Amino acid sequence: MKLEATVSGCPTPSVTWQLNDKPLTASGPVSIRTDHDSGLNTLDVDESSRLTAGRYRIVAENSLGRATADIDVTVTGQFAARGSVRVLISAHLSHLSELN
Repeated sequence: MKLEATVSGCPTPSVTWQLNDKPLTASGPVSIRTDHDSGLNTLDVDESSRLTAGRYRIVAENSLGRATADIDVTVTGQFAARGSVRVLISAHLSHLSELN
């Protein structure tokens, strides 16, 4: 599963990711990348399962404030494709806040 968000601000905001209100770090099946030139922030989860379902939140914060975006991820099932396993994921953007 891959979640992407473009973040910008002045001063440049710090970005963190959460799953069900708990901080996510780049370890194990979770990869977090930031392209500082484009502002693209990517969260990759290699092993999607019902354990990785829930509310994901990206938080951008600088000295002027905080902006968040939430996305609800539901793992709806698995199916085999040519000997591999794929996970069907449905996601719904549930909340977006932005600083003016």
